[in-house]
Amino acid sequence: MDETLNLPLIATFDVAGSNQIEFVKYDNGKVWINDTQYFNNVPQSVWDHYVGAYQPARLWLQKRVGRRLDFDDVNWYLRICATIWAEQEIRGER
Repeated sequence: MDETLNLPLIATFDVAGSNQIEFVKYDNGKVWINDTQYFNNVPQSVWDHYVGAYQPARLWLQKRVGRRLDFDDVNWYLRICATIWAEQEIRGER
């Protein structure tokens, strides 16, 4: 991902907590990482998006189950969602 691109962030991570990824579950625009914390406003199309055989919005978090997200991790995930959203817009997929 090109970090120099000025992409508008579409998702948020507003609920304070441990930032511990205990599980990963998508439900109605929210990507839950534990019982109290979630990334909000993640479009279904971003969650379901494939790059080759992988779904980056899902896989990135799933590979970190058992870890605690730090500030940079949260920002990176928000950037993943924004990048996928922008790619879909460019390709006319939304």
